[in-house]
Amino acid sequence: MADIATIWDSAASRGDWALPSRDRFVTDAAGRPVIGPDGFAVPIGPAGAMASAGLLSGRDIQTAVLISLFTDAAAGPDDAVPPGIDPRGWWADPDIGSKLWLLARAKRTPATLQLAIAYVRQAVAWIIADQLADAIDVTAEWQAGNRLAGQVVVIHRGAQTPVPFDYAWKDLA
Repeated sequence: MADIATIWDSAASRGDWALPSRDRFVTDAAGRPVIGPDGFAVPIGPAGAMASAGLLSGRDIQTAVLISLFTDAAAGPDDAVPPGIDPRGWWADPDIGSKLWLLARAKRTPATLQLAIAYVRQAVAWIIADQLADAIDVTAEWQAGNRLAGQVVVIHRGAQTPVPFDYAWKDLA
């Protein structure tokens, strides 16, 4: 069974769950989507048949990468957490997520970029450990608009799955 498809909207700088494409809904005579009894627009299935409504599934690797990057990992004992700031993390598994949040107010320097890449690699390392990938390649760069942008490429059995990401920065400079 596939997971719910999670997407990253770079323009809005937020993640969301994917819905069926608007051009794939059953429409009435006026061209408006038909709403099913569950309150969702009814998508068109294979060969024009009506399919079940709801969130799209699939994109499992992309979803795993996005959740790994944009869930806040708990700060470790050696991490510099500003005074009065919660060390974050998920109560059920403090190892899930990334420590990118620790860099939210850091200066945009080459050293910070390398630390961000290391945090991304650390956040997705479980994908290799769980044998869902043979290798993972991470690239990142500073972009205009105070953004760290990059790509995680998950390589499994020769197939490459690129997952682009960006992270809004609140640097002090």
